Amino acid sequence: MITLGLTGSIGMGKSTTTAMFADHGALIWNADDAVHALYARGGAAVGPVGEAFPGVVIDGAVDRTRLAGALGQDGEAFRRLEAIVHPLVIRGRLDDLAAAEARGIRLAVLDIPLLFETGGDAAVDAVVVVTAPAEVQAARVLARPGMTPERFEAILARQLPDAEKRRRADFLVDTGKGLEADPIGIMSREIVLDTETTGFDPRTGDRMIEVGCIEIEDLLPTGRTFHRLINPERLIPPDAIRVHGITDEKVRDAPKFAEIVIDLCDFIGDAPIIAHNAQFDRNFIDHEFGRCGRALFPEDRWIDTLKLAQSRFPGMANSLDALCKRFKVSLVERTLHGALIDARLLAEVYLELKGGKERRLDLSASRATVAAAAAVAAQGYGPRPRPLPVRDDAPEQAAHIAFLQANLKDRSLWEAYGLDMEKASAA
Repeated sequence: MITLGLTGSIGMGKSTTTAMFADHGALIWNADDAVHALYARGGAAVGPVGEAFPGVVIDGAVDRTRLAGALGQDGEAFRRLEAIVHPLVIRGRLDDLAAAEARGIRLAVLDIPLLFETGGDAAVDAVVVVTAPAEVQAARVLARPGMTPERFEAILARQLPDAEKRRRADFLVDTGKGLEADPIGIMSREIVLDTETTGFDPRTGDRMIEVGCIEIEDLLPTGRTFHRLINPERLIPPDAIRVHGITDEKVRDAPKFAEIVIDLCDFIGDAPIIAHNAQFDRNFIDHEFGRCGRALFPEDRWIDTLKLAQSRFPGMANSLDALCKRFKVSLVERTLHGALIDARLLAEVYLELKGGKERRLDLSASRATVAAAAAVAAQGYGPRPRPLPVRDDAPEQAAHIAFLQANLKDRSLWEAYGLDMEKASAA
């Protein structure tokens, strides 16, 4: 199995690049996901991290907000944390790679932000560095919710400079001009979001009680979702319960918004946010972000499907239910409003608003073709039961050889198929 190390500084486009490899059948091993698993309830890092940094373990899991507060800007604290976590990450990576190789996987891509800094480049066959101009990187990173120039600089200070990474790379992927024009079809990532609330206006005391997100790439769901019930720290009015069925009992033990905001932002990343009547959801998201002291998602990140529908169907009913019926999107599973199920319905409606089933068929066919090609490449071709007969005559073969000799400088491709041009020409 070939092992590629993929790295790059923050905001360079590593997620999009790994999606390219995954789309062609490679195993993707992500260091950040591995750390999250170690911090989760039952994770191997929970005990030792809790001992080293008292107070950061809540309900059997490492609370990343508290851990960040315990670390601060203390370089020694970061080194103590890395001494705990790094060996556990390496052990998990080796186990995952061994299992992948046993399954016959031929290419593994290790997505490791600190590949060079941790010496991980010595453990891979080649290194891919994802890069972009500094001004593009800064614009991407500073657009993220909660990011500040000071925090950005602190992150860069812990990473090897981009110029040094490029110098050490075996392969470079420059995302400075975007990857959307790539001929093999780089996937455009978007997040479909829906919320449920206690009422209509956060300015009068209403709060969010549920958030659901669906990740889509090239308008198709990837299967990744984010869903949380939220304790609104107030009673839910009966009229609201009749709409979504979420009672005070259901959210009594749910986390407060401040406790889920980091995970929500991590899931959304820098993707555009799709919502129906987006101003409603945005008002509540902005209100909750403001209560947490976090930077708001910029207005240009929001895409309102209600406005898209009104432009396409002026004067018609354009509620989510009306659009589902118009586009024949099934509402069978939905008896009450819910953030995740409404986000799923909206994802289908958004697909139709952006081009419909024709686009879906095209994408499905192209992905199926890629998947089939990858499967055939992995298994190898078998011999034909009966060789195909030669259908060109001697003059045609001679004309073909003359054409190749006159127009090709590199004849290795044809010679790899057994065609000896010099001998064929002499004959």
